[in-house]
Amino acid sequence: MKKINIIIASLFVVLLVFTGCSNTNKTIQINSSEKTITESFTGTIKKISNGKDGSSIILENDNGEQIKTVISISNLGLESGFDFSDIELGNILRVSGTTFEIQGMKHLTAKYAITMYSKIEKEECLSSGGTYNPEGMLQAYMCNLPAKDVGKSCKDSSECEGLCLQDGKCSIDTVNFGCIDILEKGELVTICID
Repeated sequence: MKKINIIIASLFVVLLVFTGCSNTNKTIQINSSEKTITESFTGTIKKISNGKDGSSIILENDNGEQIKTVISISNLGLESGFDFSDIELGNILRVSGTTFEIQGMKHLTAKYAITMYSKIEKEECLSSGGTYNPEGMLQAYMCNLPAKDVGKSCKDSSECEGLCLQDGKCSIDTVNFGCIDILEKGELVTICID
């Protein structure tokens, strides 16, 4: 019986590879010894039902796929750091956990959750003159405020709100990603920020 389960799980993985599981919003991992499927899903909160120690939400990704997700303190753990006040219609969450299906609707019990986009944070950011866009490898939305000391002469990033660029001037933005030539203690170095 164990051999059959491993063969079925292996066939499922092969099927995923050959059918082009290319949706960047989902990641699937099968654990054949525990017979569970762990999936990651990124989507916009479309519906919320609050419970005693968490919430049941409907997330929808850019392809219109929906998943019902349970986000609770008991599943995430007290040390998860997830801010339950971020469970608000229109916010974008990335969750991962075990999945199952009931009456044609996929369900996910979240073991991990992170807020990728917050309407309140966006409003505060834009009203302060910043931009609110996906940044870095995670593509989490971040507030990038214009630096107040842009163009100021510098020899080290500790002298700037953002970075001290190779031309000896403070950067325009407070949030910077990618590989950038900067000055550290007057010396030119290249840093890469993901």
